[in-house]
Amino acid sequence: MDPCSFLICGRPSAHFCVMSHDEPLVLERYRKLVEEIAGRYIDAEVVLVPSIAEWMISIGASVQEASGDRNRLGKSLWGSPSARDTIVLRTPLTRDDVSTYCLYLELRRFRRAHLLNQSVECLKHLVLHEVAHIKHDWRQDREKDCDRWAFNQLKRWA
Repeated sequence: MDPCSFLICGRPSAHFCVMSHDEPLVLERYRKLVEEIAGRYIDAEVVLVPSIAEWMISIGASVQEASGDRNRLGKSLWGSPSARDTIVLRTPLTRDDVSTYCLYLELRRFRRAHLLNQSVECLKHLVLHEVAHIKHDWRQDREKDCDRWAFNQLKRWA
């Protein structure tokens, strides 16, 4: 078997050698790109943080509410009449973060997950995924719809 492939549920997966280097992706360096992508579709603040769970607690979420955000790479907050829509992204993104993100997409049967083998492509998809939540008012039960929409939009950001 090719070293860039693996098995999911006993079947060979699509190739996805994740990130060609081990250096984390520091999102502050990509803030302009992230804001440009988000701004094309929605009006939202972009917040870059080392821990989404800790950030959620800092804005008033309980520890219990924030516990689901411990390993999250991105989160969208929207619909509040008193707060601006917000996309929160964890920085930096490591090789393991990108690999895990792609694995989740593979498990959701997105055969195009291998297209995110470069960290910047993964970042674009992550931002578009969070945009989809806000733009379409799609809650957590619509994750697959957000992923599909993000893949369709990704072509515009090649």
